[in-house]
Amino acid sequence: MVIHKKIAVVDFGGQYAHLIASRIRRLGAYTEILSNEEPISNYQKYSGIILSGGPESVYEPNSPTVTTRIFDLGIPILGICYGHQLIMKLLGGVVERSGTGEYGPASLQLHGTNGNSILKNFVGGEQVWMNHADEVVKLPEGFSKIAFSKDCGYAVVANSSKKIFGIQFHAEVSHSEKGSVLLDNFIQICGVSKTWGIDQFLKEKIKEIQETVKQEQKIFMLVSGGVDSTVSYLLLCKALGAERVLGFLIDTGFMRKDEVVSLQKN
Repeated sequence: MVIHKKIAVVDFGGQYAHLIASRIRRLGAYTEILSNEEPISNYQKYSGIILSGGPESVYEPNSPTVTTRIFDLGIPILGICYGHQLIMKLLGGVVERSGTGEYGPASLQLHGTNGNSILKNFVGGEQVWMNHADEVVKLPEGFSKIAFSKDCGYAVVANSSKKIFGIQFHAEVSHSEKGSVLLDNFIQICGVSKTWGIDQFLKEKIKEIQETVKQEQKIFMLVSGGVDSTVSYLLLCKALGAERVLGFLIDTGFMRKDEVVSLQKN
């Protein structure tokens, strides 16, 4: 299998991590989604780490977190919304309940002359999408304010020497103007080449299957009719030939109209 330089997206709940990973992949970089409880040794194989948003508050007991040892790996890190607040808290900053919260569109304003590679090609005034009830009120040592909005004093922050960045808005959603530009800037900071694509991924997986399954072996698998099992079945057929793969589907009577017929045809 081809080894890609890759970016880890740490999942703190909700839909955020999967959407971030999808956006990064569309930009041509390979990503993998990790649990926040991943051991520190597993992070060392990544060229960048993104801490996703999430529904919790970082100051609540038992809220999800990561080991502070990730900040000593020398790997670029980007925190988005909850991930941004978590970085600030873990490194000595202060996060509190916001008096007003901030939901929906906001105008991003650059702060002074603190130009930074994470905001390359930003000019100020770009619309970004906010969705937070908490806010950072004090930065950790070594961090600088890069941008702000009307109701968020620290919309973008950076420790440039350590390549650690935090953004309060959701760059992964289409409502954030230049959100993809910011994510692309982070890919460049990580030194990850944008060579990944679904066609190349399929070629690699087919080769991996062919190398794993011996020529005399056949595959039997259960197919639920859902996306995961159906795609897996089709991929196995493509790699090994349909005569070597037996998929077993039970029509329970509770499936969607014509779903079984559609699966049989396709």
